[in-house]
Amino acid sequence: MSSRSFFLYISKDSFMHKLNPLTKLALVLVISLVPYLIEDLLGRLVVVLLGIFLLGVSKVQIGVMKKFLVGLVLMLNTIFLGFLLFSHIEGSIILVDTIVIDTVFLLWPLEWAIFITENTIIHSIKIYLRVLAMSILTIFFFTTTKDRDIIYSLRLLKIPYSIIFVLVVTLRSMSMFVDDFFTIRDANICKGVDFNRGNPISRIKKYLSLINPLVMFLIKRIEEMTFAATSKGYIIKGQRSYYWTYPFKKADYFILVLVVTFFGIFFFGFLFDITVTQILLMVSERVSWLNGGIPWLKKLS
Repeated sequence: MSSRSFFLYISKDSFMHKLNPLTKLALVLVISLVPYLIEDLLGRLVVVLLGIFLLGVSKVQIGVMKKFLVGLVLMLNTIFLGFLLFSHIEGSIILVDTIVIDTVFLLWPLEWAIFITENTIIHSIKIYLRVLAMSILTIFFFTTTKDRDIIYSLRLLKIPYSIIFVLVVTLRSMSMFVDDFFTIRDANICKGVDFNRGNPISRIKKYLSLINPLVMFLIKRIEEMTFAATSKGYIIKGQRSYYWTYPFKKADYFILVLVVTFFGIFFFGFLFDITVTQILLMVSERVSWLNGGIPWLKKLS
């Protein structure tokens, strides 16, 4: 049975769970850099699909993280609409060109014009896919890696333990903060508060009313964590021993070779200004059974 123990960690007996924490960290960091090296939509879509594939191999059940995914979808939609409404990118097809605000406030001119072209939409989708890829990879890392594994992997990189301790406490506090938020919200729902009813301003006021109990819970959690760390003998300075070890296995070296190869292909395209579509088109044209390449790839190139 699956169980969540830290942030998003889900206990599963999968190939990805058994990898060395450093291997998974390198996998996430390297692949997260790829969307910054490529500009075409197909390349970023490939990274997103790769992240979904990693989640599938990890046997992660999406339903377990539905509360987190709701917030992620809202964030992604907000980013997409933000770039769509506030970007000014020229294009051959003008879809929207209107002035929303044109006034003076305290002697300062305020102007906001919505200018949407086909390039604006493409740019917004690219940003959306970039953030989506990084989010999926982050979910993959935290669902397959325990807090203990994170500590040991960072220690292998010779990062000071004081920095690691602060990072782990921060991540654990985020997990508890989310749990406390839903606990307080559910308690208010039991009292008859409907957070989905009313105009946007009234809904915001209802959520703002949760701040005071959240702050009290936060103070209580900090006190509890301080006592727990003190009773367990945590020492920020000085040397400490470690019980667990994480040796590299053949599977780790195999994954690292694949990661370096994957990154090398995209870095090659970045250096010579070659898109993923063009790379796939060149490969397809050299495969005899494709009879000269894939037609839809030619249209995209």
